[in-house]
Amino acid sequence: MDLNQEFYHVWIYSKCINYGIHIADALGEITGNAWYNRANDTTEGDQRMTEVRLKREPKPDRVQEQVSDYGSTERYEIIAGIQYELKPSPLVNHQVLVTRLSQAIDQTCHPDGLVLVAPMDVHFDEDNVVQPDIIFISNEKLSIIRENQIHGAPDLLVEILSPSSGAHDKIRKKALYEKFGVREYWIVDPILKTVDRFVLGQGKMQLIETYGEEDRMMSDLLPCVSIDLKDVFGMLRRLEELDA
Repeated sequence: MDLNQEFYHVWIYSKCINYGIHIADALGEITGNAWYNRANDTTEGDQRMTEVRLKREPKPDRVQEQVSDYGSTERYEIIAGIQYELKPSPLVNHQVLVTRLSQAIDQTCHPDGLVLVAPMDVHFDEDNVVQPDIIFISNEKLSIIRENQIHGAPDLLVEILSPSSGAHDKIRKKALYEKFGVREYWIVDPILKTVDRFVLGQGKMQLIETYGEEDRMMSDLLPCVSIDLKDVFGMLRRLEELDA
């Protein structure tokens, strides 16, 4: 090995260290007279090191989550351009009510529309994106589903209160749903075991009735709704007895 080759070996080894690539990969890419031609041209050598690095194939045993294809795992809502973080995992009583209530709606309303549950974004506009607990979209409004997302106001949105979401659901979201023309909004209280039913009238969300756990819930706007709330809240009673 002459002086030029020895100098270039030292130079290319330092580049491998700087760029974080294996020396064998770099040496395998550059052979023959290239040693002499590039030993005196650091600019071209720098470019070659970049090319060598880009050509390296990822190791087959490494799997990277494709966030760009499947969406972010973070959960948050945007109201009036302000981001509100959502708790990563709701409590059991919250999920019991989401499950029981969505099943009750779907049981009688599935011929008339689509029932969805969180996490599912509702895009009112770019500054207002929320994740209601339960969503009902009538057949007449299914066109708001575009590119596999909801863009527009569903017929019914339901929120289950949690210790940290009371003001958010009762004030901010109620005003937001009112603004964008959601026809009906239910607020479910797992502690009091009540459902407040709001209906949009003359541009305002008006409280029509508060239902207790012994009541059957109906809706004049959504005639398919007929829910025995004793069945919905019954599991919460059982869980409370077990936890006593």
